[in-house]
Amino acid sequence: MLGGIARIYILTASCPPACINTLLASVHYMKFSEKTEYKYVYRVKNNTCVNSTKTQFLGKVGKTQKYFDNLKDAAKWVDLYLISIKKEPVNILVRC
Repeated sequence: MLGGIARIYILTASCPPACINTLLASVHYMKFSEKTEYKYVYRVKNNTCVNSTKTQFLGKVGKTQKYFDNLKDAAKWVDLYLISIKKEPVNILVRC
C-alpha cells in the first residue's frame, strides 16, 4: 500500500469465524478505477465488506484526492480545488 499502513494478519485454525469476518471487513480493497465524463474524476468500486460492493467517486488533482458518494460532488470539489490553487475550473463551475 502506498501512503498507508500495511497490515498482515495470520489466521489460524483457532480463530473463530466472527474474528475472521471482522478482520476481512476491516481491510479496504480497491477493485478498479475508470474515467468519468468529468476531468480528474474517477469511478472506483470498493469492496469494503465480504459480500458487498460500493461505487464511489474519486476526485484527484496532483497528489490531493478525496472520495465522494456522488459524481457531481466530486466534480464540484475538483473545480473548487483548482480555483483554490489559482487555476481555471474545468468541470461544472465557470468563472464569470
